[in-house]
Amino acid sequence: IPAPFREQYDAQIRATVPLKRQGTPEEAAAVALFLLSDDAGYVTGSQYVVDGGLLRL
Repeated sequence: IPAPFREQYDAQIRATVPLKRQGTPEEAAAVALFLLSDDAGYVTGSQYVVDGGLLRL
């Protein structure tokens, strides 16, 4: 996103996403790491939406 539009974009995200912020790469990676870990050994055929609650709207 070009710099002049970045603040407008960020404000739109804060207004739209229920958590009022953008997710971080670390938050998305945490889901992937969980699915790759032994803790997810009983997880099958699931979908994980990492969108700050946007899908619930």
